Amino acid sequence: MIWWILGLSAAYAVALNGTMVMPVIVLAMSKLAGYDEGLATIVASAELAGIAIYGIFFAGLAARSWKAVAIAGLIGVAGGEAASFWFHSPWLLAGARLAAGLGEGAIFSLVCMHLASLADAERLWGAISLIGGTAMGLLLFVVSLMPLGQNNAPVFLMISGFTLLLAPVFLLLSRRPTTMAAASIHSRLDRPRMLLT
Repeated sequence: MIWWILGLSAAYAVALNGTMVMPVIVLAMSKLAGYDEGLATIVASAELAGIAIYGIFFAGLAARSWKAVAIAGLIGVAGGEAASFWFHSPWLLAGARLAAGLGEGAIFSLVCMHLASLADAERLWGAISLIGGTAMGLLLFVVSLMPLGQNNAPVFLMISGFTLLLAPVFLLLSRRPTTMAAASIHSRLDRPRMLLT
């Protein structure tokens, strides 16, 4: 089970890395030529919009094929972050941030789908938060030390590299234990309504 938890932790870290380092992203974008702090915040928020859009309209795709969602999510995050390094126009940069956000939303839905309706989901979430949070903390520490320039924002390449570094660990998601205790019928997520007692 530890391998499966490591796979989920890697997915969790990739899914939330953009929001974890959002202050650094806004700061890096505000240093680009033609950007101020307000415009940088607006453009960076396209990433949050992407996460929300995926969560509202496409979250159910993970139940059909988690592998396809994982691949598409990784491409979205890594590609969106890399494109953010090269694009400087506000519209193009916002599009790249939106793509990264859609990828992050896809990967987060994957983590949620794997943990839904498990009896000990809160303990698993705790382990995943500890491991994934440690990885994100290291990422935040590294990107906060990077120099900021007016020609590009190297933080985006660092996040893209972080995503690609953790991508092989996603293979551990296939190590899910075959027998895991399900939650009680009152709290199962595969019912039309949850019953709270």
